Amino acid sequence: GDVYKRQVSTQSTWGMKREETRKRNLATWQRLWKCLDEYNKILLFDCSNVSSANINNMRQIIRPFGATLLIGKNTLLKAGIRRKMQKPEKSDEDYETRSRTYRPMPELETLLELCNGNVGFIFCKDRIEEMKGKLNGLKSFKEPSVGLIAPHDIVIQPGPTSVLKNKKHFFEMLGIAYKIKWNTINIMEEKKLVSKGKKITKDQYAFMEKTNILHVVYELKFTHFYDNGAVYNPSMLDIGKSRIIQRPVSYTHLTLPTIYSV
Repeated sequence: GDVYKRQVSTQSTWGMKREETRKRNLATWQRLWKCLDEYNKILLFDCSNVSSANINNMRQIIRPFGATLLIGKNTLLKAGIRRKMQKPEKSDEDYETRSRTYRPMPELETLLELCNGNVGFIFCKDRIEEMKGKLNGLKSFKEPSVGLIAPHDIVIQPGPTSVLKNKKHFFEMLGIAYKIKWNTINIMEEKKLVSKGKKITKDQYAFMEKTNILHVVYELKFTHFYDNGAVYNPSMLDIGKSRIIQRPVSYTHLTLPTIYSV
């Protein structure tokens, strides 16, 4: 009866959702495979706190450099890389497609190890230092919350506040020097409220709310520079090729030669 119809309808809905997810995942894999065929250099970045507006800005910045940005769940990206490394078998559903472009790519084993957390890929070819220089200034703003890890020191500046004197216990509890003027509280000296890398406590958050500290700032963080199987600290791209050529050992931890270490 009606129960059976509802069950069939629910199963059909879930089936459609699974099929849509499968198609989306396959589309991501195909983009990934295309990039792995066309590029052998990748700038990896942490996209945990990167806003959608910043993603759009990044795409606009990298477009003139012929680079491509790809973001996805690390489990999906890892599965896609493993699939790319597998030799196509005739029994595979996607044999015809994959067999056209397949070649052994053992160097991707290194890339697999870098797919941790919320990771983004910027596939690139030339003028990488210049491109990274333009990306370095990107920032994201996020509202503070209890338990949020501070991306930088949160410092209280001296000056007047709109906090009434009956709330002075917040200042006393956090050791912030103050004086009362015209029924409101004035902060007397600079005070570090939260240290970088520490979680914001309930009391600290309550104080930030009352003193209108509305956001914290996240800078775009590059985690690795992958170059055809070799991995480098991305900061090497900030110092210019000439200095890297003079001191290769200081900037590489793998011995595979590339244009940056030879």
